[in-house]
Amino acid sequence: GEEDGPQLASPPSNDSPLRTGLVTKRGAVRKNWKERFFVVKQNYTVDYFESEAKFEAGAKPKGCMVLNGYSVVRDPNARKVEAKTELYKKLDLDEEAGEYTKYDPLTLELFHPSRRRWLMKFSEQADFDSWAETFEECCRKVDGRSTDDEVTCGAYDAAFAKCQEDMGLSERTYQGGEADMLTDLLYDDVDRKHLGPVREKLPGQGKMKVMAEGKM
Repeated sequence: GEEDGPQLASPPSNDSPLRTGLVTKRGAVRKNWKERFFVVKQNYTVDYFESEAKFEAGAKPKGCMVLNGYSVVRDPNARKVEAKTELYKKLDLDEEAGEYTKYDPLTLELFHPSRRRWLMKFSEQADFDSWAETFEECCRKVDGRSTDDEVTCGAYDAAFAKCQEDMGLSERTYQGGEADMLTDLLYDDVDRKHLGPVREKLPGQGKMKVMAEGKM
């Protein structure tokens, strides 16, 4: 069940974090690796700061992770091979995905099919395993809603369900905050109505089709 395995400490009565520590994270734009000070908050969101000193001084975080709907991938290379295999099937290509060895051992990926991927790497197996377990618990327990008011959340859920029905996507499950849910819903709607038909008509063979799919 959800409570199996190591758990983060139960939220204390004050504002102290559930966990803090230095983690080497890959940037989203330049793709360079930098050490950041991670802070797991009581609501299971994860802020990261330029340094522990910046955090202690009350500086704004460099970024925030809201991990509902994410999965923790302990072997990003294997996931890339699986994704490429699925892509080849989708494009009806009779090719092997081959090996993928871009990421070093002890690289951890927080993966979502339509949101930003987060990549971190560690020098010690114990730190890798410990942070993987922490992120897994954050994925399970974070809410991400902008409010905990039951009436407001109920009204939003009803409106969202009506949008799903109108788009023909009622069979799918969406998680996260309001913006995340809407983004994922629109992504699926565009993929089904527009990218799907284009994908079927992609010209070329083999790698040409794969490259064209990657630009969509």
